Amino acid sequence: MSAKAFPRGGAGVLTPLEIRSATLEAERDVAAQTPKRKKPKKRTLSQSNDDDDSRAAAKQPKRSLETLSFKKLSKGMILLGAVKEVREYDATISLPHGLSGFVHATDISQPFTSKLKDKSSREENEDEDEEDEDEEGDVLSLADILRVGLLVRCCVLELKLSPSSHHRIRLTLDPVHVNRRLIGKVSLLRPGLVLSGCVESVEDHGYIVSFGTSERNGFLSTACASEYVERFNQSKSLCVGQIINCVILPYKASELKTVPVTISSKELNKITHIDGMVSFEMVTAGMLVKGTVTQVSPDGLLVEFLDGFTGSVGYLHLRDQCINADEYHANQKIKGRILYVNTTTKMMGLSLQKNLCANEAHAFGEISTGAILKAKIEKVDPHLGLVVQVDSNQRGFVHIGRISDSHIDKIQGKKYKVGTVHDSRVLGFNTLDGVVTLSMQRSVLELPFILYDDIKIASIVTGTVLSVESFGVRVSISEHIRGLIPSMHLADVHLKHPERKFKEGKKIECRVLEVKPRCHKLLLTHKKTLVKSSLPPLCNKEDAFEGAFYHGVIVSVRHYGCIVAFYGDVKGLIHKTELSFHVIDDPVSCFRVGQVVQCRVISTSHGKLRFSLRELSKSTSDSSKEILDETPIGTLVQVCPSGVSDKGLTVDILPHKTTAFIPMHHLSDHLDHCHHLLTAYSKFLSDGKEQRLDGIIICQDQTYLKTVSLKPSLLTENAIDQAKLDFDDLEVGTVMPGWIHQIMPYGAFLRFSSGLVGLAPIKYLADKFVTSSNDVCRLGQSFYCKVVEVDKVKRRFLLSLRLSDLQEGKLNRKFLSGVDLLRSFLSEKRVINKHLLQQEKSIVSSLLSLAAGSVIEGKVGEKSNLGLFLKVRGHPFKTFVPPGHYNDGMKRGESVVGVVLDYDVMKNLVYVSLKEDLVESREVQYKQELAASEFVEVRVELVNPDYLVVSLPRMNRLLAVAPTRLHLNASARKQYAVGQTVGAEVACPVNSSEETDVTRLSIVLLDDRTMSKSKPNLPIGTLVRAVIKSVHQLQLNVSLGDRWHGRVHATELSDNLLTESKPLESFKEGQEVEGVVIGFRQSRTNQSLAITQKNLQHTVAEVSLRQSLIALARRNALAEIELLVAKDYVETAKKGDTVTGIVSQVQKSHLLVLLTPSVKGKVHCLDSSLDPEVVASPTSHFSIGQALSLEVLNVNRTQEFVELSETGSVSCQPGRVTVCRFGKEVTGKGICVQLPCRNVGFLALTDICDEYPEKPFEQILEGSFARCYLLSVDDRGHFDVSLRKSRVDPSEKSIVVDREICSTLEIEVGNIVRGYVSTVAEKAGVFIRIGRNLTGRVKITNLFDGFVKKWTEKFHLGQLVTAKVLSIDESTGHVEFSLKISHVNPTEAAKRSSGSKEESLSKRYKTEEDEDSNILENGSTSEESEEDEEDEEEDEENQASLKLSDPFNWKIPSKSSEEENADVNATPASESTNATTRKATKRQVRAERIADERNVFMKEHALMDDTLTPQSADDFDRRLASNPSSSVLWLQYMAHYTHVAEFDKARAVAQRALKMIPFHEEAEKLNIWTGLMNLENLYGTEETLLQVFESALKHNDPLAVFIKLVNIYVDSNKFDWAEKLYQTMLKRFSTNQDVWVRFGIFYMQRGKAEAARSLLQRCLKVLPRNEHVDVISKFGRMEFEHGNVERGRNIFDGILKSYPKRVDMWNTYIELMIKQENWASARGLFEQALCLKFSRKTKKIFTKRFLEFEDKYGDENTRDKARETVANV
Repeated sequence: MSAKAFPRGGAGVLTPLEIRSATLEAERDVAAQTPKRKKPKKRTLSQSNDDDDSRAAAKQPKRSLETLSFKKLSKGMILLGAVKEVREYDATISLPHGLSGFVHATDISQPFTSKLKDKSSREENEDEDEEDEDEEGDVLSLADILRVGLLVRCCVLELKLSPSSHHRIRLTLDPVHVNRRLIGKVSLLRPGLVLSGCVESVEDHGYIVSFGTSERNGFLSTACASEYVERFNQSKSLCVGQIINCVILPYKASELKTVPVTISSKELNKITHIDGMVSFEMVTAGMLVKGTVTQVSPDGLLVEFLDGFTGSVGYLHLRDQCINADEYHANQKIKGRILYVNTTTKMMGLSLQKNLCANEAHAFGEISTGAILKAKIEKVDPHLGLVVQVDSNQRGFVHIGRISDSHIDKIQGKKYKVGTVHDSRVLGFNTLDGVVTLSMQRSVLELPFILYDDIKIASIVTGTVLSVESFGVRVSISEHIRGLIPSMHLADVHLKHPERKFKEGKKIECRVLEVKPRCHKLLLTHKKTLVKSSLPPLCNKEDAFEGAFYHGVIVSVRHYGCIVAFYGDVKGLIHKTELSFHVIDDPVSCFRVGQVVQCRVISTSHGKLRFSLRELSKSTSDSSKEILDETPIGTLVQVCPSGVSDKGLTVDILPHKTTAFIPMHHLSDHLDHCHHLLTAYSKFLSDGKEQRLDGIIICQDQTYLKTVSLKPSLLTENAIDQAKLDFDDLEVGTVMPGWIHQIMPYGAFLRFSSGLVGLAPIKYLADKFVTSSNDVCRLGQSFYCKVVEVDKVKRRFLLSLRLSDLQEGKLNRKFLSGVDLLRSFLSEKRVINKHLLQQEKSIVSSLLSLAAGSVIEGKVGEKSNLGLFLKVRGHPFKTFVPPGHYNDGMKRGESVVGVVLDYDVMKNLVYVSLKEDLVESREVQYKQELAASEFVEVRVELVNPDYLVVSLPRMNRLLAVAPTRLHLNASARKQYAVGQTVGAEVACPVNSSEETDVTRLSIVLLDDRTMSKSKPNLPIGTLVRAVIKSVHQLQLNVSLGDRWHGRVHATELSDNLLTESKPLESFKEGQEVEGVVIGFRQSRTNQSLAITQKNLQHTVAEVSLRQSLIALARRNALAEIELLVAKDYVETAKKGDTVTGIVSQVQKSHLLVLLTPSVKGKVHCLDSSLDPEVVASPTSHFSIGQALSLEVLNVNRTQEFVELSETGSVSCQPGRVTVCRFGKEVTGKGICVQLPCRNVGFLALTDICDEYPEKPFEQILEGSFARCYLLSVDDRGHFDVSLRKSRVDPSEKSIVVDREICSTLEIEVGNIVRGYVSTVAEKAGVFIRIGRNLTGRVKITNLFDGFVKKWTEKFHLGQLVTAKVLSIDESTGHVEFSLKISHVNPTEAAKRSSGSKEESLSKRYKTEEDEDSNILENGSTSEESEEDEEDEEEDEENQASLKLSDPFNWKIPSKSSEEENADVNATPASESTNATTRKATKRQVRAERIADERNVFMKEHALMDDTLTPQSADDFDRRLASNPSSSVLWLQYMAHYTHVAEFDKARAVAQRALKMIPFHEEAEKLNIWTGLMNLENLYGTEETLLQVFESALKHNDPLAVFIKLVNIYVDSNKFDWAEKLYQTMLKRFSTNQDVWVRFGIFYMQRGKAEAARSLLQRCLKVLPRNEHVDVISKFGRMEFEHGNVERGRNIFDGILKSYPKRVDMWNTYIELMIKQENWASARGLFEQALCLKFSRKTKKIFTKRFLEFEDKYGDENTRDKARETVANV
């Protein structure tokens, strides 16, 4: 009986989609039955389908296209834009449909804004000098992070009209706004999602990318960013704050806190594919989508994409060279990029343009703004404008308001019809729409300026006054060009009331002062003198020449002259001597700012302009030049002081008495003397004494005032020659004397007497490490400098001040030696003393009367740790005896006799020695004189910072001085001590009869090599006997005697370190060993030293105990030892060498080993062993100091690092068993593995076990280790590995159930094999992998014995299946399988056919239906066998006539390729449907009828089944009609709308539920309120959530509502909001114990244990005393579960101590200890409880629990003891 005989009741069961499909099918059937007048032509199947589609589309209701305009924009709307122009503080963005907006620098990203704020705060707190600018160089500009043409996602921040009625669209690129719909929705961050991000931080291997959400960030690896950096970022690394468009890569959401992203163009240009259902929040501008045309109109297209979303394509955004939408048809597949997303109408705009689909902005070639072009009209939009063609490949747009100067409401008439040509002018470009913005207005065509670039400096322009401001007058030059006339330039005279002269709208004539097109800045002048000037304007410094006259404006008046400004940034100086013929002492009183002057150029040297306001005769000028040229730079001159100031000394150059200046720091090389010398010269000048000084002219300023230097370092013969050097004469290696001119954080600038200035970077300032330039440099300090680099192009050079570099420099004569430095120091000291003598004659004269070495008598005074003071009668000065010059037994008041060593006039101090040998030597007069270059022995008597006072023992203790600085660049040596004996060479002898003060003593030069009490010489190769002082993990500390200490590194213990596992363990403290010295090192810095530096302080000898070196030392083969020691291990090491190393550090991922004391190596964990247990836990199997035999894998000579392996490179060859580390799983294929020697491999599913498991990855954890067999390696070096036991351990002879199949030669037709599903293609079938390189296909017809409608749900990737081989194509390698049970297991198939799964269902049908179901299951019945035979014949004929032109590609088993080929080979749905309609057999008709009947039955059954979830709104309404009080149904109804982004409808459902549920169902209503709050929390705003929360408080128990909301916050990871809500709850429900406990658990779960503990103290003050015990116990339980267990035990111990009768506390405590598996403590608690006086019933309960506890967790001994305890109780 047909289905029509059974009318169905109730509501319809079809979904809206099924209803629509049925309606369209019915309409097509009716159309097909309509009689035709004439016989139609035979049409192809495709034509028929097209006609059907077009008719179906025609029946659909027409929807209007949405065109974006300013009125349709809304705040928060997301658009795709293209950067059009970048300025200093903002950028212009081209938007869709001709719109344009701007983005401010503070709206780029939060990291970039933070950097701008930091820069602003530094500018407010510091002076804006050059040093600050260099420090702030890390702050980037907008041009560094935005480039013209960059496509960006932007969000509308503000919409308003400007005062000139222009639309202003303020945008932001900040991901916080652009991605705001994703905030709090971590689940939406799925692989394939395209979104905006900004670089938050730069890491070692990539960048952290912020999406604007606090829940999750992204990680962009350096490899994924390399393409973008090279192509678009000028090969510069991405900077913090930079905006990027990225795509989320596949990841495991449960394992990553950051998601991997990429910005490669390849991924960005792919069709967006997001796993799972795509919600409206995930769709954003910039996505590349694939869609279907649903409607075609003259204005564009309507497109459907991403399974239900609708968008429009305007005619400007059709594909290139297409302007009319008629070229498209319904159901056509297109590819486009989303331009904007309208959250109000939920419509979206798309673009099909080729360049936008390729993620590139449009380029406009050579067309420039302002150009006048011929425009041919291509399309007329009557209400918008004209689409024109201005070039062969370029399209333009003329807005309706730009067509004519007169107003046009609608474009009509023949004047502007398609094909006509008109003149137009380029106004700009829309890089997003790809059109040129044009104007046909006559007024625009005649404009002289369109852009700021068109305006030339000093040109005359006419403007209109816009407004008068306090700082000037705003002027409009054209529609888009605005200018400013500063107040200074309004007129030749100062205007008190400029508003009276400059009326708004008045036309005025101005001259352009300055124009900056990039900043849109235009400055004008309205000064009549400048506007009407007949003199040429001075716009560039290069145009100025001496003698020329120009008009300028005084912008500053100083005491030295006036600064004059011209056009552009040209400025110059008029010195006060050039202001008039008469001398003007105060220019401020004669000139004013803003005054126009006509001046003459008198100098253009060095790029600086000098002007004059007076005429000079030619004779005067020539005579001046002649005098000035007499003393050029670098000339030695004699000067006489003529004046003094705080900055220096004014002198006259003799004999012409030309005025010059000596800065204070040029008075000496010793900066500490400069101030005192300046004071001394000042005193001499005031006394009228003429001082003649020798100096050198070093520079000349703009006023022709020369600068002279008295520095001795600049007065040497070599320095004088170098003063004449030019930049072109500089060579690398040249050494020159100079002085510090400027100190910067990155180094110091030095100036030279030749006028050159060079930079000494901070690393070249000293041989030691320098953290700050100020630590080693002072302004004016003298240095010798070596040129290390010369840049001829940029004309700059780099210098080095390091002594190690100066030893190799090119110098014609010797340096200024230490003796010369000391001589100049003492000479200057005499000048200072002479000056002080004039000031304080009594004190200073008495000091100077004491000759060095003279005898003085006095009494012992005060005594301290610093020394001893003497009281000398008749002398006003202090007398001091340094330590080492007196006996400790001297008493206060004791009379003593001493010898004067030195005195300090400025400190009024005399240094005396009480040594007997010095005092006795003064009694005998020594007559022998010193000779120059004589070698003598001296003893150090006094150590001063600048010199030493020494005595000559063999010359009657004669006193002399010695320098502490041996070089101008060196610091004072500090290795000298009083009493040391040193050999010295006499440098400057002085006769003993001339001995007076210390400044006139003989000068000797010490020889450090002969210093006593220093470490003896210990050359390389010396045999030593060492005593072990201490034994450490990596070295032995030894003592070598004679004040030498040393160490024996672990690598130098023996020639063969492998004889013992830990070589250092065989040595003990006090043991004496024999070794050889192989080097030296600094004990503080642990740096190895050169051989020549072994006598420095804190030096430790390196000793070796290797017998090979000891043998060479015994043979005095020092050359061979030095050769071995100096051998560069890193340079000689090669790959494959076997070396011995000592473990220095053990980490989980690697071992660090030492090959020599200075060469380190690294052993990766996979290279440390072939045992997986060792590799997994190296810290348990390796220890520091262990010796290992290793093989060299790689040598990094740059970083002096060696990569090593203990297993060797042989362990990673095919056929070997090695260890591997499991990586990420590739679903359906296998797993990636890491192998030794930095190799990688792949483990296929079929190589995991000899017997394939159902879940192959269940026992494999990512990061774990295992043994594996290396099968093969490809050309890229990638291995195929196997975990099969038969491969890894063949000796065990494991049973191989599933054999390895590598090729088609190993299988035959009919074989039964097992494999894993690798791909499921809906149209092609299932692909099975039976071997690592062999995959076959199962056609859909071979999947099941019967018909299965949704067969794809039966299979998943990685599923284990059994298949039968049907066919093998040896030539192509194609294999066909069958999964039918009748093929794989005929016996099982027979059982299934006898007991069909449909048996229970078929009983409900009649016999005819039962037979029909058997037809579907097992084929035809006996009655239809003849029909089946006929049908089979027909099927064979049909199959014979079908031939595939493009067979399936079996060689690429990837999912994408198989699905792609399946799409190609599969028959279209419409074609198969028509084919079935034409050639349907009786069996097929009967099967279709039975299938329809069964579908109807199943739907009826689903309607009666209350356990099934409704699928449509009608289903929910039907179900709720019978059960309106069920909150579960209402919440499911809300979730139904939430899944499709219909949030308003979900809210409406909630309101319906609150009205429908009866008032007494409080719990059900609370559930609805909870769901509504959850909805607002996820998809609403903070305001809407607060409104719902307040309403819920009015209708429900407030505490319950608070608890629900706080749980919602916690579940959505909004912990800050949850904490604030808890604080509110404490105030409102302070007496509720549950609130305190919940808050405590919240703190404990967040890791804030201290906050929870303080919470306990607070609640005890509020809650009643009878609740204290319960609260304390609950907080104690928190300590057990989330905090400190020991603290929890203390809490319960305290409770039981105070309340021993609380049985519930005993039970809780025992239960917690059992959960902690602390059996002993639990047992002790039982025993304590049983000892207390409880009731019989309570004790019985405790004894029962105690015995049960021992039965479960105890042993025999504890059980027996428990029974005894119970018996005693």
